[in-house]
Amino acid sequence: MSDKKEKVIEQELPKHTLDELSNKNTEYVFQLKKFLTNDFKYSEEDADQYVNQILDEMVEAQRRGTPANRLFGSPRKLAAAHVKGEAEKPATSYWLLWLDNSVIFGMLLFGMSCLMMFFPSKNKATGASNGVLTIIIMSVEFGLTWAYFTRWSIQPKDQRVSIPKLIGVLAIGFVGLFLVTGLAGFIPAQFNPVFSAMTYLIITIALFGAHYYLKHKYNIKGTLF
Repeated sequence: MSDKKEKVIEQELPKHTLDELSNKNTEYVFQLKKFLTNDFKYSEEDADQYVNQILDEMVEAQRRGTPANRLFGSPRKLAAAHVKGEAEKPATSYWLLWLDNSVIFGMLLFGMSCLMMFFPSKNKATGASNGVLTIIIMSVEFGLTWAYFTRWSIQPKDQRVSIPKLIGVLAIGFVGLFLVTGLAGFIPAQFNPVFSAMTYLIITIALFGAHYYLKHKYNIKGTLF
């Protein structure tokens, strides 16, 4: 019996240690254990055992610049998923990740345009860059580029595309963004209307609500927040 127990402990021993975690990830582990012990009545030993199971993946992702909350979602959700026996890190559909990231960038861009309304510009191109069509196109492209990078960052090393290919894809994405911004002034106004600051504020709030719904409805991981 004791041999079997030692074997289990040996299998669960992680390659990395908690000391390797960043301050942000250390806080994540603290909150995760807190939810497991307080909300789900885990013993300290069982909570530590689960942390050991995900520690290596957390450290490897941290080295790639991916924090635990982006890798696993919130500590509360990860704890609940573990207790319910669900997948610890359910794979988010690429298209769903793209959609949610596009909504986030749309929220940010409409919000920025709302603020810029208070500092009007006489430059036609600058005004057109605040047009609805321009913002939608930029949001979709931002979302696509960020979704691609996110999926790359959380994949195991042997499944990731090469760094040069990643840089190439990201470069194409950013060139596209610059082109959209530069050509915005040539889009006919009837197809690219600029609405009032209040309208943009309402759109920003609506997009935040859409992001909140998508993220919690589909348990999306890998978005900006």
